[in-house]
Amino acid sequence: AGELFSVYYSPDFTAPDTARGVVGSVNGEDLRLDDYSFLYQNALAQQQQQRGEVTEDDASRIREEVFDQMVGSQIMQQTTEKVGLQVTNMELAEHLRRFPPQEIRTLDLFVTNGQFDYNKYLAAYQNPDPQLWLQIEALVRPRVLQQKLYEYVTTTTVMDDAEVKSLYEAAGEKVRV
Repeated sequence: AGELFSVYYSPDFTAPDTARGVVGSVNGEDLRLDDYSFLYQNALAQQQQQRGEVTEDDASRIREEVFDQMVGSQIMQQTTEKVGLQVTNMELAEHLRRFPPQEIRTLDLFVTNGQFDYNKYLAAYQNPDPQLWLQIEALVRPRVLQQKLYEYVTTTTVMDDAEVKSLYEAAGEKVRV
């Protein structure tokens, strides 16, 4: 049985909920206007930095992408809470040790001769600057949680004999169970 999600969205920001700071909701959980505005402004600035000019079509697409991202994040959060998934500090530490995030590979702190230097990264990892690593943790923890959710969903799907038989019959195959 699949999960159903209820999503409400006010794309024109004129609905009554936007007056109270809400742009939408997922399963009754509000998506806040200030979070949306922050994410939208960052995405818009990134687009301007990459392309220079941002058209109204670009801005509209970015608005939709940001909202979709917020919905996806909320669904993931609700689902991981429902099934009891979380990322422990040990899991996060191991992931960071093995997989330096792409976003930090160009920081001067981790570069030698124009290339990412894993040894510099490990040295910083072993003697962390709390401010830097709190930011890195905030960036990476949701990704690790998303990976755990993916693994949970793909490894816990079980079909009984009747479901297998039904699929075989639907494919035009004969099977004896």
